Amino acid sequence: MVRKYGDKLCRLVAVHGGPGAPGSAAGLARKLGEVYGVLEPMQFGCSIEEQAYELKRQIEKNMVMPVILIGHSWGALLAGIVAWKNPDIISKVILLGCPPLSTEYISEIDSRRKKNMSWEEGVLFDSLAAALEEGTGRNKGSLLEQLNELAEKSDYYEKDPQKRDADDNFPLEEEVYCKVWPEVEEWRKKGKLLQIFSEIEADMVLIQGEEDPHPYQGVTEPLKKMGIELRVHLIPRCGHKLWEEKYGAEEFYQTLFSELP
Repeated sequence: MVRKYGDKLCRLVAVHGGPGAPGSAAGLARKLGEVYGVLEPMQFGCSIEEQAYELKRQIEKNMVMPVILIGHSWGALLAGIVAWKNPDIISKVILLGCPPLSTEYISEIDSRRKKNMSWEEGVLFDSLAAALEEGTGRNKGSLLEQLNELAEKSDYYEKDPQKRDADDNFPLEEEVYCKVWPEVEEWRKKGKLLQIFSEIEADMVLIQGEEDPHPYQGVTEPLKKMGIELRVHLIPRCGHKLWEEKYGAEEFYQTLFSELP
């Protein structure tokens, strides 16, 4: 399933987060569609390989290649994987709110999130995450919805309620998340994610909110140790979902458009 924006030939791809959060990049795709032809593809595969193949086929069926991938959160990782696998069809990868490529930065995400939570919310966050990981909850979908709500709340610097249309989003795909994310963590633990990103041939840039709980150093420093310098734009007063921020969205869009042809 895909949605298209703009009247021109599609050359930009807005890749949603999650995994299992189809529609979460709709606001970004719609704004870009005011200037460019944009594809917003939805991935429902239950493995990394399935999602990568799904995205590749969506690009090939709907776009003029080569294309620019603009991936948010998990979508940033997926964009990198697809660019690595298919260098002939991807000209550039723009990573937004990208998670760390190596494990030593993971603990920092939760600690930074909890600074934006009350004590009670922090305890609930830990219990929900543990129940989801262990499969002890009766309703994984409900657990994931609650966990996502807490994570989203803590991921913003200050959310602008006018920049989100809830009708854009489909329900969270708990099966997709519960099958794909453990695989992502395994790839990261084994160094496979880092190796993939170190071998991407396309031009690559990172745009990250300064207040994003995902530390940008989790992307830049592991690559730097491998001799790869990444172009980075940090947006002040801005969290994880950059285009929905009250203060950071305007500078984010100025930065993003400066990286587009």
